[in-house]
Amino acid sequence: MRLCCSFIIILLIFHSCNVSNEKNKENISDSVSIESLSKQIRKNPFNAKLFAERAKLYWNIFKKDSAINDAIIATKIDSTNEEYSLLLAEYLLRITKSDTDVTVLKNFLKRRPESVKVLSKIAKYYSYLKDYKNAKIYIDNALTIEPQHAEAHFVKGMVLYETNQFKEAIKAFQDVIQYNPEESEAYMMLGLIYQEMNDTIAIQYYKTAAQLKGKDPTL
Repeated sequence: MRLCCSFIIILLIFHSCNVSNEKNKENISDSVSIESLSKQIRKNPFNAKLFAERAKLYWNIFKKDSAINDAIIATKIDSTNEEYSLLLAEYLLRITKSDTDVTVLKNFLKRRPESVKVLSKIAKYYSYLKDYKNAKIYIDNALTIEPQHAEAHFVKGMVLYETNQFKEAIKAFQDVIQYNPEESEAYMMLGLIYQEMNDTIAIQYYKTAAQLKGKDPTL
């Protein structure tokens, strides 16, 4: 038994070393890429895409201030690109845990009020804060613009679930699957709801969610 435990410990240490080595390689690669992007930025200082790409690399190597600074520059250069505002908002949310990120997105909506991605993201943040009234406002606006937007339906489902409107939540998550059949989290939520209702169909939803997660290399 002791020998078996020792062998497991050795395997865990070996695995940990491999993970650490892979992470070090990634950091070195990111640093090289940052240097390359910096050279490109010096030649083309008004290219927002370059700053956004460098921001992501800075974030990967835990240089969060540099990442946020580059994300801010990207939004200043191209204030109409929703991806840059979403990137900045995401970083601010992780750092400050305040409503600063929502302010960034609301400012973006002043320029592009039809951005369904940004409307859905704001709705999601309000749902985290359990401010379901405001979440619903932004969800409704998003779905008015794009009725088949899967992410907006998912946020709608979460709000309905959190407010104990289970039948309506089921409909919302089924809409998610209709518009994005690969959304594993919608299957998970359906499984959870049906489990709470003591319905055995929950097992099938859980199985499908697990299969979809298994196909995603990022998980």
